[in-house]
Amino acid sequence: MKRILLSAFFSTFVCLLFSQNYCIKNRFSNTPLFSDAQIQKDSNIVFAVAKHWNSTVMDSLRMDIYYPNASVETLPKRPLIVFAFGGGFLEGNRFDMAYFCKEFAKRGYVTATIDYRIGWNCLNGTAAALCLCNDYIGMYNATYRAMQDFNASLRFLSYKSAQYKIDTNFVFVSGGSAGSITAMNAAFTSQQEIDAKLSWVHSQLGSIDSSGNTYPKNYKTKGVLDFCGAVYDTSFMNGNADIPIVSFHDSADCVVPAYRGYIINCTGNCYNLFPMEGSALIYAKAIKSGTCAELNINPAATHCGSNQQYVIKNGACFLKRVLCNSCSSARYKDESKPASCDSMGFGSGIENPFSRGVAVYPNPTQSILNIELQEVQGTVSLSLYDINGRLSIQKQATQKSISLDVSNLSNGVYFLSVQSKEQISTVRVIIQR
Repeated sequence: MKRILLSAFFSTFVCLLFSQNYCIKNRFSNTPLFSDAQIQKDSNIVFAVAKHWNSTVMDSLRMDIYYPNASVETLPKRPLIVFAFGGGFLEGNRFDMAYFCKEFAKRGYVTATIDYRIGWNCLNGTAAALCLCNDYIGMYNATYRAMQDFNASLRFLSYKSAQYKIDTNFVFVSGGSAGSITAMNAAFTSQQEIDAKLSWVHSQLGSIDSSGNTYPKNYKTKGVLDFCGAVYDTSFMNGNADIPIVSFHDSADCVVPAYRGYIINCTGNCYNLFPMEGSALIYAKAIKSGTCAELNINPAATHCGSNQQYVIKNGACFLKRVLCNSCSSARYKDESKPASCDSMGFGSGIENPFSRGVAVYPNPTQSILNIELQEVQGTVSLSLYDINGRLSIQKQATQKSISLDVSNLSNGVYFLSVQSKEQISTVRVIIQR
């Protein structure tokens, strides 16, 4: 058994060593690395063709892709963020998310803003008119079509990953309002869960992964940036509850509830559509599942009222923590914390990884390695291995703060294993003098 565990342990090390490191100074941070002029935009790209909601006409679905141009780009691959617009599944288009796309591209991502099929039997998009509309089946169908189209965009971009230098193991999804609902449905919801709730849609509209194009599903959803969105039911997150999520929501939002409530219920007596569970409950579900999550809750009665720069900067910092394997959970009153990744240890450009409650610093180190055990309980075994798997240091500890003297070890890459009764955490360590 010990041999099997060590084999798995060092297989993980090899994956860490040769995978792309995105914990890079100034990149993917709260402040832009590139200028507007250094961002290239490829426009009007058809990624799917699907039937219009109320006719036999086939809609050509298009996207715009943003990325740092070849004159400034140094990475062989980049993480991807795909954005979907809001508008009650009745209004809007991909241009609504252009600002978000450009801002995250300036931080080093490849980004895409997509069109998806909109429309259902409530043609007037005002909240009052929607409240009187009782076509909840039509709106369910609209949310399903949007999810199909979002998934089609991800398949297309993974197929084009070599052309756009996309790392398909680091795909993030995002959107605002209906777009966030769409992104989270794509991230968290399985066909089986959908079929159990919406028994008619599969036979009528096809599967969630076969509409629009025939490209294979070949990507890994690494995280979600949720801007005033919701899900049908947080129990749908059970199968993909390990996906980190950062949310921004107004606590008294009457269009998309931050907690559980009927959507577009601003009059207080509008029950013609259907209830959903918003960002606050999504956050609670993630925390209960042991998944990294951050909730920025704004005590206001607006819809998507957070400042866009606040969402971009703090959203970028959360995604940076995911990229640096240093994700931590928190709940904030909206705009109450500084939008600075420096406060998280990234300002120096030195990796500051956390692995399930284990913080290691400084990293790289010259002589002393400090270890903070934030969540690990009881006696722990600390083992430091070199790149060849040889044990360099081993120590038992019960305290929360531990220091290891590594001054006698050679420069290079090492791996620290922190093992307790409940878990094993692994952190890459660099000794550099």
